[in-house]
Amino acid sequence: MNGKTIPNETIDQLLTLADWAPTHGRTEPWRFFVYGGAALKEFGKTHADLYWNNTAEDKRQQATYEKLEHNVDLASHLVIAVMKRGDNEKIPQLEE
Repeated sequence: MNGKTIPNETIDQLLTLADWAPTHGRTEPWRFFVYGGAALKEFGKTHADLYWNNTAEDKRQQATYEKLEHNVDLASHLVIAVMKRGDNEKIPQLEE
């Protein structure tokens, strides 16, 4: 988050390496969502809108909205990692 752009190829390489991380039962449950460019700006706007629309009117602060909207301005990419539960019932969800 220093304003420098990381090439998409570098992000792809990092996520490819992440796929090699060991997992119990070799389930590899992780999924990655990568935002960059215009999609990253849209993410910031959506995040700010969620705050505004889900905060009581008397608690809303314009400064907070603007901070949330512009948190992404110095980021090259935003990588979100989530878990997709596997089909193997022998492996507890906690171990995924």
